[in-house]
Amino acid sequence: MPVTQTPAFPTTDEIVRTLVEVVPTPVVVADAAGCYVYVNPAASAFFGRPADELIGAKVIDSIVPREREEACSFLASSAVDQPGRRSMTLLGREGQEREVVLHHTALDLRGVRLLTGIIEDVTETRRVRREAVTLAQSATRLGINRSLNATLDVLAQSVVETTSALACGVYLLEKDGQLRTAGTFGL
Repeated sequence: MPVTQTPAFPTTDEIVRTLVEVVPTPVVVADAAGCYVYVNPAASAFFGRPADELIGAKVIDSIVPREREEACSFLASSAVDQPGRRSMTLLGREGQEREVVLHHTALDLRGVRLLTGIIEDVTETRRVRREAVTLAQSATRLGINRSLNATLDVLAQSVVETTSALACGVYLLEKDGQLRTAGTFGL
């Protein structure tokens, strides 16, 4: 009877290494000089650059210029010694500004101090939140001294102007189950 060998169970290091490589979240590691020493494939995709271009590049160059001075102060402070998170704006693919939350922690591996970061891209979430606030404010201003239809027409216009929508229609469901057009813009 042939003996089949059971494959050796992966080590914790192998599991973690593989996990970091396949996770869809950008993970970066920087050295004490502030240069990338590791970026996972998701980070390469986020920045729109291959890992070999990012390795050795200055972390500060990934931050939008208007936030670099503050980021330098933060990175030089003792705050990075403790796990934490920080909101900032990074330059993503093709130089697009991306609002992120950087979850960071310092590591000491074989006497080498490293700063690890997990990048949470919150650009779209914050854009939607800003649009919702703008629309709520518009609705509040619009409702004063106007008919319902006039208010909804202006609200539809506001939706188009504050979002990427090309047109907007507001419909009311009547008691008889019929939809009635109550406000439109761009249609």
